[in-house]
Parts: sequence; structure tokens; C-alpha cells
Amino acid sequence: MRLVVGSGRLASMLLTVMREDKETYLYGRNPKTVDYLLADFPNVKKANEQHFSLIKDVFLCLPPDGYEGFILKHKNLFDHNVTFYHMATAFKEEDVQLMVGNKKVVPLKLAGHAMVVKKEKSGLFVLGEQYKEDLGKIENLFPTMNIEIGSEADVLLAN
Repeated sequence: MRLVVGSGRLASMLLTVMREDKETYLYGRNPKTVDYLLADFPNVKKANEQHFSLIKDVFLCLPPDGYEGFILKHKNLFDHNVTFYHMATAFKEEDVQLMVGNKKVVPLKLAGHAMVVKKEKSGLFVLGEQYKEDLGKIENLFPTMNIEIGSEADVLLAN
């Protein structure tokens, strides 16, 4: 099971390019935008905190100022084997790692604009060199996306 956290442009883009073969849940701070996304993606289910212990992959589609509130409130609800894919371009892996403690954090950064990727159903993710072992899994989850190995700093500079 996987969870997309957020209900803005990045979450919408992610749901557009994500493979539909697994249970996907959506959780966001704004119930109205969550409901709009759920109407657009009938295969996605609305998450509540009871689902969190079953989630294996969490895609954080939040602005940097939204991370701390979500993580500090919910991190102990997730299994110790969960992976947090952190997507905020202007927020660094080590900052997220400090918040989640001993849980795995993988920076997965979008190079470009979410609305363009959503429209074209294709784009570029950048994955850190130290996470090459996750490359196959990410390619499987996002079959229309290109994935390059690079640094968070490179994506920040490019965007």
C-alpha cells in the first residue's frame, strides 16, 4: 500500500503518472481538494490515520512548511519499514531525516513543473546516487517517467 500526502498540483501530477496496480491512498490537510482529487482518480482511496500502519511507501507532496506538522503528528503511526519519498525541491533530505528518525527517507525530486508533467503524462524525476537500489521500484511505480541519478542541489538549481 502507498500513500500520497498532499492534494495540490504535485500530488495530482503524481497520481496521474503513478501505476494503478496497487492500493493507493490519499491524505491531505484540505478535505475539499482531497475530494476533488478523489473524484479525478477513482482508483485512489481516502486515507485516515488507521491506514498509516499498513502503508509501505509515503510520497510527501507537501510544501516545506507542511512537512514538520504532518511528520511530527503522524510518524509514530507508520511501520518502522516505511519509506518516505520526499519531493519538496527546496527541502533537503537531512532535514526530513531528522524529523522521521530511524525511518527511511528517499529524495525523489521532480525536475520541471508538475502541471506540465501532468498534461504530458511524462517527465523527469531525479534520484540521489545513494538510492540506486530504489531505481527499479521507482521505475515500476512511474512507468512514463524518466529517472536520472543526480543531486537535490542540481534539481533546485535547474528548477
